[in-house]
Amino acid sequence: MSLSKQREHERPFFAKACFKGTRKADPSCSAGWHVLCLQSAAPFSALIMELVPIQFPVRLYGNPTPEQGGPQEQHFSSFTHWVNRRLICGLTVRRPKRLKDALARGILYSLAAMFLLCPALAEDSRFTIYLANNTGDILEVVSATEKDGNNLELARTGPVNIGTHAHGAVAHPNLPLIYLCGADGITTLRHDRNGAYEKHDTTVTADAYLGITLDQQARFIIARRKHMLDVFPVSETDKTSPPNAAVSLGENEGISQITSSMGNSVYLSSRKASISYLQRFELDPSNGSLTDREQDQITAPIARKYGELTRHPKQPLIYASDRQEPAVFAFRANSDGSLEQLHRAVVFNPAYTTTHIGADHIIVSPDSRFLYQTLTQQGNFEWITRFRIGEDGTLKVKGHTPAPPNPNAIAFSPSGHFLLVASASPAQLTAYRYEPDGTLRKTAQLKLPQTFSPTFMVVASAAAKPVP
Repeated sequence: MSLSKQREHERPFFAKACFKGTRKADPSCSAGWHVLCLQSAAPFSALIMELVPIQFPVRLYGNPTPEQGGPQEQHFSSFTHWVNRRLICGLTVRRPKRLKDALARGILYSLAAMFLLCPALAEDSRFTIYLANNTGDILEVVSATEKDGNNLELARTGPVNIGTHAHGAVAHPNLPLIYLCGADGITTLRHDRNGAYEKHDTTVTADAYLGITLDQQARFIIARRKHMLDVFPVSETDKTSPPNAAVSLGENEGISQITSSMGNSVYLSSRKASISYLQRFELDPSNGSLTDREQDQITAPIARKYGELTRHPKQPLIYASDRQEPAVFAFRANSDGSLEQLHRAVVFNPAYTTTHIGADHIIVSPDSRFLYQTLTQQGNFEWITRFRIGEDGTLKVKGHTPAPPNPNAIAFSPSGHFLLVASASPAQLTAYRYEPDGTLRKTAQLKLPQTFSPTFMVVASAAAKPVP
């Protein structure tokens, strides 16, 4: 075979117009390749973007330069670059002489790309929901499967008896572990890649724990027992180590919730002598010790009670529900961790009624654009109120969505596509599709045992990737 014929034969095999492409020169190829804009391969190469962000040499067989008279060598910045060249430039592959060979190779590359992608896509579609009962040692377990990001399938996978009455729970963001505080101590529950239960172990303590959280870097477990906060080091094993630090809370009468926040600050909502206040503790990251920053304590206005706390996922903002009427407090954390109240967003004035309105449960959407609060007034309404979060952290009421009777717990799915609401009387779990404008569309509902009254909910998945 002559040299010209050989060079022609070694050009990219996507040279015929079998895919209705356009043959043109690729300026990024120093060897002066002729490239076909292959319409069928482009979607698959785009799907593998940033899969392996490394550099490696690949030998290109195109038109040789006069100096070399043979193959060129180039470095590709990522696997995506390599795949694009492989699919579109016909990298190191001789042009087939027959159309069916070109089609066969195009189908082969497409199937290979889909094979690489399918496991990653499947990981985001399933997760598991754990719900605790107000009495007993049973966790109700629900498997959830997302369908095209628009619908959710819910199915009970059976109760789990953890041997203690759980009062709260928190899922580790990086490890397949859930920590539960309860009447007998701290329970560590291990789950698989889809959040399904595998096993659990309990570290027994003398006192019951009533609240639990993790610090922002997920290095320590912080749990509240009577008049004390205990700090446990996080371990990758199924057994929680004994606490290595503790701090006194004083003679407070009760607690609504503890939550971690920006930097090394931990915030706690408490009450003493019928006065509600927020406390701040500073965490030493080297050993987990806590220091009570009494000078940063914030006292609630008269006749107001701080309830559930939640943290903004991107900004130094803390939100607290008002347990006395439908409203939410907004606080900004300063550089030293102290809180400054921004304002109090009121849903409506309940002065026209003497019936108490429950307004305790709040949560911020993973994309940080909206805050949701459950509102309940027996015999009148059950709502999920939607607040728009402004750039300065302030809240503005944007609308209401009908909620199931007596909503007791709310959470977002790992993908951020669905808001989950657990309710009692009747006991059920309801899923709402989170729309781009913040509105909620009911997509699924699952009945729970009627003897079951959920008090909190935690979502587990090893593929938690919230929407940006």
